Amino acid sequence: MELAVGQAGQSTFETDESHSAVRYGNDGVDVIATPALVGLVEVACHRLMRPHFDADEASVGVHLDLAHEAAAPIGVTVQVSAEIVAIEGRKVTFAVVAQAEGTVLMRGRHLRALVDYERLRRSAAERFPGAQ
Repeated sequence: MELAVGQAGQSTFETDESHSAVRYGNDGVDVIATPALVGLVEVACHRLMRPHFDADEASVGVHLDLAHEAAAPIGVTVQVSAEIVAIEGRKVTFAVVAQAEGTVLMRGRHLRALVDYERLRRSAAERFPGAQ
């Protein structure tokens, strides 16, 4: 892994009904849902790490410290900026900001871990043997 503190990137997402709070069970609240924004943050950070993976590696989210600061309607374009602010072994901390049309929607920190994918898959299967 050749990640370094200070590396940064931006991901852009077109929002649609799948991002709506209604989809997450909040009837009548037709704006971008907090869990949808969290997902966009996770994807943006993963995209920044992915070019540095070995063939058997993946990244998983392990901690979130995010504030949802403003609502946005479905259909806006969301840009997520992510910057690596710390690396401790196989754990990478990002400072993130999600915004639409200049309005900050969410900001905070996200921690991801670099993992051996097969080991992770086996471990999960052992914990939950009845799951598919």
